[in-house]
Amino acid sequence: MMIDLISQIKEEMEKVYLEDNKPIGLGFSGGKDSSPYISFSMGSISVTPLKERTKTVQFMTSDTKVEVPANSEFINSTLKRIEHLALVESVTFYAYSRLGVIQL
Repeated sequence: MMIDLISQIKEEMEKVYLEDNKPIGLGFSGGKDSSPYISFSMGSISVTPLKERTKTVQFMTSDTKVEVPANSEFINSTLKRIEHLALVESVTFYAYSRLGVIQL
């Protein structure tokens, strides 16, 4: 049952990827919701036939300097893995990290 749900999610993501030429921007916090979403997105796109991998996908995060250091390290290492996968899979993935400061 869970495998069917995961397959449906990946199929829907591939459908969205292929439906037009608009770039896709995905936020990534490193949390329990965005981490699987990023994984599913990358997995869905990397199995798309090479000639159809034309859309730009941007993974964006913002370091507000209030995150737990372990989470910041996880985010940075994940963004590096995304950039590596983009080279290996011939996909136009961009990973952005934006530093921000919150004044309280």
